[in-house]
Amino acid sequence: MRSLLLLSALSLYSAGLFAQSDTGRTATATRSAILSGNTVKEMVGKIDDENVYDAEGNILDHAAGEKLLRTYEYRRGITRVKGQNGLRKSITRIDPAREEMILKMVLSGNSKPISPKLQLGEVLDATPFEKKLNGLSLNGKALVLLFWCGGCYPNPDKTGYDDINYITGKFANPDKFEVLAITHQSLPDAEAAMKKLPILNARHIFNGWGLTDLYETNNKALIVITDKDHKITYAAKNWLVTTDRFLYRSLEAL
Repeated sequence: MRSLLLLSALSLYSAGLFAQSDTGRTATATRSAILSGNTVKEMVGKIDDENVYDAEGNILDHAAGEKLLRTYEYRRGITRVKGQNGLRKSITRIDPAREEMILKMVLSGNSKPISPKLQLGEVLDATPFEKKLNGLSLNGKALVLLFWCGGCYPNPDKTGYDDINYITGKFANPDKFEVLAITHQSLPDAEAAMKKLPILNARHIFNGWGLTDLYETNNKALIVITDKDHKITYAAKNWLVTTDRFLYRSLEAL
């Protein structure tokens, strides 16, 4: 039984998530959390093999692995692979059905924004952002809103917005979508933070207290994605492994 539970946990860990159920109540509540590398090591024990494998048991070099990950159809994980005993570091194709299940769990749990204005399915009022952008019209454009502050985006790889920068750069098209980076920080403080972890391909709004207060971000990292009619299709606090993949698919489809 312990082995089965462990593999179930690792199945979600390979997606970056671990679901826990509060069964002490009549209605079961589900919440999500990010497992740290140390926690996973404690769960699976030491893995002496430093190689990374695909699902067929082939060893992947760094370049091959990164190429697969940049399609956002694959994920890093710790799984069983063909021809190997025990668990191994791996890069395997994402199961769309499981991905959809995880996405629904995440976006309805503790990761969803506080503000009722930023809930899935709501139509975002672009007017407050247009006013900050000197009247730039956002009409008919999909939006990617990045509420941020220095050091508040806890990407476990410590690369900050690198993946988001890559995706927004790959599909850059100002006629179809705009990326807005909003922070409450002053210009000097924001510039200092950007030197460490830049946000590229975006229109920047500094001293954005009015917006961060309006949308109740508590000055924490938050990403919101809308369609061209400004209907919210994704909204999540902090770093989530689902964010990059959803953003990639959303911009690719425009």
